[in-house]
Amino acid sequence: MSGASWGSLMTNIQFRLRAAAGALGAVVMTIALLTGAPSTAREADAPTPTLWRITDSDSTLWIFGAVHMLPPSLKWRRPALDTALAKAQIVYFEAPVQSVTPAGYAALLEKYGYNPSGVRLTQLLDVDTRKMYTRVATKLMGGVDSLERQKPWLAALTLSWIIAQQTGAASDAGVDNVLERAAKAAGKDVRYLETVEFQMQIFADISIADQVASLRATLVEYETKPKQFEKLVAAWRSGDDAKLAKLISGSMANLPPIIYKRLFSKRNAVWAAQIAREMQGDGVILVVVGAGHLVGEGSLIELLAKRGYAPERM
Repeated sequence: MSGASWGSLMTNIQFRLRAAAGALGAVVMTIALLTGAPSTAREADAPTPTLWRITDSDSTLWIFGAVHMLPPSLKWRRPALDTALAKAQIVYFEAPVQSVTPAGYAALLEKYGYNPSGVRLTQLLDVDTRKMYTRVATKLMGGVDSLERQKPWLAALTLSWIIAQQTGAASDAGVDNVLERAAKAAGKDVRYLETVEFQMQIFADISIADQVASLRATLVEYETKPKQFEKLVAAWRSGDDAKLAKLISGSMANLPPIIYKRLFSKRNAVWAAQIAREMQGDGVILVVVGAGHLVGEGSLIELLAKRGYAPERM
């Protein structure tokens, strides 16, 4: 994340694991990171989040960046996006988070999100991080006990999800959830770039030290930059990709390089190859992925341009 922390990034720019929270109902643990309430000052203005188009002799590919949690009242849809959705025969999203059952999410979290028996989250934290975590967890949840089974990566996401909810943002109102419902209702061929299990593995396979660093970044942002999510949403909604990229790179600068590599670089390269294969066919396709994948160095847009395509901003 640039200017937002690991937390903000996860929630607003990419992963949708936060859906597990809804699936698990009373269990307040999963994901979505951010800090600060989305701005309403510009809601009267026409939203212009960036939409990309790639064409060849027989194919048209649209690419739209998602913010995974938004307040239900925020206006973000634009006519060009609705046109792309109406014309698309195939619509791609990151992962089928709405298709996994509550029991399925519970099993995945047990496999990837929880510490071994006898290991507590606070035991894994250094003194300074533990003090900060205790302070924030006490403020948000009344104490640390409810997250003690969680690995640091899941604790970071859980805290961010709680923070996001307090601002009025909801995953159900997130771009990808809204568009996926619309695509299915319209009878589109809905497909996915990844599995939910793969997304959880991205987090779980990071070393404990780097997971702790991500949790610390989330805590620091919560205490020092309460308006970061607001800035991210405003930049995304207005189509200010340069500002969005700057915000994201700023936050990522405080995290171990492996995190950016695993969350962005590797996945962007795989997606670019998948999209290139789709362009060998014909028809109209819409791809919806986290907005952070479409800005900055090594973005999906840049990688597609290197493959010889000419993405147009619409």
